[in-house]
Amino acid sequence: MNNLNTNNWKWFKYHEIFKIKKGKRLTKADMEIGKTPYVGAIEGNNGYRDFIDDNPIHKKNTITVNYNGSVGIAFYQPIDYWASDDCNVLYSDHMNRHRAMFLIPLIEKDKYKFNYGRKWFVERMLQSEIRLPVDNEGEPDWQFMENYVKKLYKEKIPPKPSNESFHKKEIKLNERKWQWFQYKNVFKIEKTIPEHKVNLLDGDIRYVTRTLLNNGVECLGSSENVNEGNKITIGGESVKAFYQDKDFITGNNISVLYNEKHLNKYVAMFLVTIFNLDVYRYNYGRARTSERIKSEKIKLPVNNNGEPDWQFMEDYIKSLPYSKSL
Repeated sequence: MNNLNTNNWKWFKYHEIFKIKKGKRLTKADMEIGKTPYVGAIEGNNGYRDFIDDNPIHKKNTITVNYNGSVGIAFYQPIDYWASDDCNVLYSDHMNRHRAMFLIPLIEKDKYKFNYGRKWFVERMLQSEIRLPVDNEGEPDWQFMENYVKKLYKEKIPPKPSNESFHKKEIKLNERKWQWFQYKNVFKIEKTIPEHKVNLLDGDIRYVTRTLLNNGVECLGSSENVNEGNKITIGGESVKAFYQDKDFITGNNISVLYNEKHLNKYVAMFLVTIFNLDVYRYNYGRARTSERIKSEKIKLPVNNNGEPDWQFMEDYIKSLPYSKSL
């Protein structure tokens, strides 16, 4: 938005623009796997922590804002969902996807004002201010916001990926027995050689750090310490797992998991989802190091020999919508 002339923009209280509602607490013990998105106070994945079996409590076409955790991070929600009690939900009769995309950067500009000790509670947000373009009557110019974002989409957004799957047969997870395995018996687990960001040379190799965003990739560069692709990365403090299909460099405290015989992008998508179910076990004071990963256990579908059923994992991912676009 750097090219926008904001001289005539006007400040509005949040309560003048939005109806703000709070999310609702749901413990891990009360969750069952389902189809309703569960939005939590995280940085990535559109805020989705899980998919649960409860009915949605918030409507689509709204914006979620973390008031706790990753305070100030905002996401547009295109379908009905459940928001955790760490989120505020912004409703407006004027909202649509394009207008939300205009608003979100403006909302996130204020995240520096808040932190774990000064949370963005509903009461505090109601009195917060946001500066917006206005029409001739001094009201928020919603159509301008929409048109501006549509222009950006037209210029910069690539074609929409195909939602086709490789095959139409429905595959259910309970079609196989599942069994616990120690990570070290299924994967090779190593700590990478870190490269400091300031030492990166110009290049187009992905630099993977402990960020929760952009598949763990912070920037591009080059270095002598390059890891081969087709591996799963886990950041020690960020805890989240990501699949790296191409060669990559890493920052500090990154572990890699791989299985040279069985791992591919489809199997990896299956595994990463399971890996990330355990993020709640770790935090900044208890990092997910390579040694801890080796002692973890993972529950996987098995074949008749009691071994991990790699083909089932691949086939399951290929049965999902958009799998042809992976």
